[in-house]
Amino acid sequence: MGYNNKTMELIELIEENFTFGFTGRINILYSKNNQYLGAVFLKDGVIVSAEYKDDIGSKALFNIVYDAQKQSKFHFISEPEIISDSHSHCSYDRSGFYDAMKHFIGEIEKSKKLRPPDDLTLAINRDFIIKGEDVTSDEFDILSLISDYGKVLELYKHSKLYDYQITNILISLRRKKAVRVI
Repeated sequence: MGYNNKTMELIELIEENFTFGFTGRINILYSKNNQYLGAVFLKDGVIVSAEYKDDIGSKALFNIVYDAQKQSKFHFISEPEIISDSHSHCSYDRSGFYDAMKHFIGEIEKSKKLRPPDDLTLAINRDFIIKGEDVTSDEFDILSLISDYGKVLELYKHSKLYDYQITNILISLRRKKAVRVI
């Protein structure tokens, strides 16, 4: 998969910060008005956290990369800053970052076509619950979100899982006949 100019700009900035053992943040700004959208945090040249939209850690980091690939409306600025140990939500050195990024982007691309429409409303199939079928902990979390929200858009918004994981879990739950469309 080829990367667009904004994604390359971000990757090159992260690479430069790996090389120099940078400690601080890479601010993600909206190009038109410099509005703060999120940040990637590095400590001694290792990515230790990220924040973007309502996410933190790995999910935020790779959603930044993915969104930079989808749109060219980002601007990036490195800012030296003391990063405390309590701010650590992930840990990616150079090779770990590239391996995880390749995996994440590949999974997103595979599951993109399978994601259900955002306006779809889901409900838990009561027969599935009555039978007491086994579910994984992630499937249970998604079932809990379905009982709270129902709308597909809300599931993706409120889950701490990656979008491709939610899509795969919804497919699995649908195969198990655990969920139905209202």
